[in-house]
Amino acid sequence: RWIATGCADPMAGTSSVLVGVSRTTDPTGQWNLYRIDADPSDSVWADYPSIGFNKDWIVVQMNMFAGASYSRSNIYVFDKADLYAAGSGLYTLLTDPAYFTQVPAQTFDAALATVHLVTNDSGAAGRLRLFTITGTVGSEVLTAGPYVTAPDTWNDQGSYAPQLGTSTLSETNDSRMQTVVYRNGSLW
Repeated sequence: RWIATGCADPMAGTSSVLVGVSRTTDPTGQWNLYRIDADPSDSVWADYPSIGFNKDWIVVQMNMFAGASYSRSNIYVFDKADLYAAGSGLYTLLTDPAYFTQVPAQTFDAALATVHLVTNDSGAAGRLRLFTITGTVGSEVLTAGPYVTAPDTWNDQGSYAPQLGTSTLSETNDSRMQTVVYRNGSLW
């Protein structure tokens, strides 16, 4: 199957989380599509979606903002079987006010009942923070795990990289995780 996510209506009370799953292995065929109100109180809006999965869940993380100020991390843990069956879009909402851009891993181990998440705790310090989602479908639990510190640091703000054949630099944004994969017992 194919899985996609996005967000709609930035900086608006109608901000939404968008999730789609293909009905077959053909991404050009039909999809089951879901739109979830990012914040029923309309006080914050969703930005910067990331997605991961395992055998039980499809996990979408969004950074939530009140105006231009960061508010919290919303982690939507969808019942994968429900989405694949064109169900009602069942999910559990987990929140974390202390962390930003906790990227859920794409988990290719069909037996693993845990979804790992990784965030850049501080690029200037070369430190990542690990999280896990465990539990049963409908009763998920988010747990903050250990820090992982690298011997070298990386740029935390506004990075640029050279491009072959031109003096124009390519903006690499910042040090946030973009994609995390769990495979063969390791996070990549």
